[in-house]
Amino acid sequence: KKKKKKKRGGGGGGGQYVAGMAQVCEELLDLTDSDVFLLGAAHFSGSGNAKKMKKKNKKRGAPPQQWLSLIGRASRGAAGVDLNALMGSLGGGGHPKAAAAALRCKSPAQMAAEEAEEAEAKEAEAEAEAGEAEGGKNDDAAARTGDNVGMERRRLNLASSGALTADEALSAALDAVSSQIPEQLVASSFMVPASKLICIEADSTVDEARDVFSANELKSAPVVEAAGDDDDDDDDGEVGDDKRKKEKRSTARMKFRGSLKLNDLVRAARAGRGSDRVRGMVRSTVETVDPSASLAEVEELMMSGGAGRIPVVNDEGDGVGILEGIVTRTDVLRQRKLYDEEDF
Repeated sequence: KKKKKKKRGGGGGGGQYVAGMAQVCEELLDLTDSDVFLLGAAHFSGSGNAKKMKKKNKKRGAPPQQWLSLIGRASRGAAGVDLNALMGSLGGGGHPKAAAAALRCKSPAQMAAEEAEEAEAKEAEAEAEAGEAEGGKNDDAAARTGDNVGMERRRLNLASSGALTADEALSAALDAVSSQIPEQLVASSFMVPASKLICIEADSTVDEARDVFSANELKSAPVVEAAGDDDDDDDDGEVGDDKRKKEKRSTARMKFRGSLKLNDLVRAARAGRGSDRVRGMVRSTVETVDPSASLAEVEELMMSGGAGRIPVVNDEGDGVGILEGIVTRTDVLRQRKLYDEEDF
């Protein structure tokens, strides 16, 4: 007689195999654009018909054994995520970006029965301890609630020992992998600060702005004015005062008015408008980000809008946006390289 071979999953002490899970997990990772995706399939023992397995176990006098087939996939950029370590703690294995495990689980019926027994035991215990001092109870409660260290590890141990339901085991695995994902950087941590930017003052003329663009080989530049400055010209025209005012502006916090492009300056100069103020030429409908915007948010804005440079503006709530810096496409690419150096 020929013996039929059972297909088994990777790890989990005789774990059960569910066909197609790996492909589904990979496709869901791509479709949802996630850093990590965990997929679990709860089923009863064996890869055959579940009803047949229940009948077989019933004849043996044993409750059907429920399993959780768990598989994980991580994107190449998900630095810090080690699915092999996670699945290894659950009796499975793989490699950091792709791993799997199979866990014995308690069925909902088993959990309900155990919870009922536990409730009865607690009720009996409460009656027995009714005469104890209140202070002793409080001390015990503080000891139980105060010990949060290793809670994640304890949940994984419970999952690997088959003490949790499929939902609870999947939740424990999800929490464990979530803790591996590092917090994303925010725009203020990788932007070029405003103090290092070449900006154009809103009151500059077209010719003055062109000189700045030419001297620094710029194609675009932010247009600013000192925070607190009035739009009206109220100086008395003295050269010394004007020079001191510009020096003061160079160190002041600057209000962001918009963006100015070289093409706009060239067209204005050809039209004989070299003495016009750039204030009237500013492109004010410019996409900006808050200093607290995540790397992913900045990247998404660049991809959707096609912008190569995004001003980082701090809206102080009074309608005035202070220019804090600029994030360029190079800045984002640099951070992505640091996010997972192995992929570059």
